[in-house]
Amino acid sequence: LSHIPKASHQIVPASGGFDIGELAALIENNRNISFFVPPTLLRRLSAAEEMAAAPLDHIKTILCGAAPVYADDLKQALARFGPCIWNGYGQGESPCTITAMSKSMLAAAAESGDDERLISVGIARSGVEVTLRDDAGALLPAGEVGEVTVRGDVVMQGYWRDPAASAAA
Repeated sequence: LSHIPKASHQIVPASGGFDIGELAALIENNRNISFFVPPTLLRRLSAAEEMAAAPLDHIKTILCGAAPVYADDLKQALARFGPCIWNGYGQGESPCTITAMSKSMLAAAAESGDDERLISVGIARSGVEVTLRDDAGALLPAGEVGEVTVRGDVVMQGYWRDPAASAAA
């Protein structure tokens, strides 16, 4: 079997910043739209009156990440937009590619009232190994505080045109 990629395109907002009215217009004029917001913007979008008039069924996925997200903010977003919220976790070396809470996982956690699960960063993505280690590099059990370490093809291999920084990292 061969796979035929689905055509898609990137839209760069004209404002050059974040304008809720402009986003509402983009949602109005496009279908199956996906976009990324950090938690603070997810909260703003959920409360924005401009979004009430937008055809929210045009939204395929709202990807949330870049900072921890509060359970109340996720609940408000799910109430406004429905089960289209996705939460990803990453680090600068592998942004939003380490773990994820899928749309269905977030919706199920909200429906069950499990706030701890709702704010979870989810499960390791395919091909990614995630461990927690102490200062000496020893593995730590779940629930302990330590350094998150990641291995997989999604982790950067080095800094662009900076071999010294790559070697140091």
